[in-house]
Amino acid sequence: MPNKHQPRSKPVPWRVFDFAERSIAPPLEELVQSDLFASGVARYLKLSRFVGDSVQGLARGVLTRANIPTSGDVQDLHRHIAMLEARLADLIEKESASACRETQSAQASAVNAPSPATALKPAAGRRASKPTSSARRRPRGSA
Repeated sequence: MPNKHQPRSKPVPWRVFDFAERSIAPPLEELVQSDLFASGVARYLKLSRFVGDSVQGLARGVLTRANIPTSGDVQDLHRHIAMLEARLADLIEKESASACRETQSAQASAVNAPSPATALKPAAGRRASKPTSSARRRPRGSA
């Protein structure tokens, strides 16, 4: 009977992997830590950046000549839209504050204003004057 504490035998693929790792890992670690590898990676990154920038510049030129917006154009438009939205929000906020003040002012004047019935009554001791219409007036020069 096998003991519970004895390690089980690994499956064949794991044993193959472990063997390959033990034989390949030390030379690879030595290579990765070398100055030659570091300079090779640096050159690769520079070349990759140069090629990427060249292709992007070429594509940008072709798109511009074809009158198609580039990513930079779209980013500029997004910035402009964001600025316009911010300005619009400010204007809406100012307008709502102004409308609120006007409403409060109208409510305050409505409280202080005379009621429509008292506004039509003449003041004490005064007679109400009749409104004159232009049809009742005599034209100048006629007797």
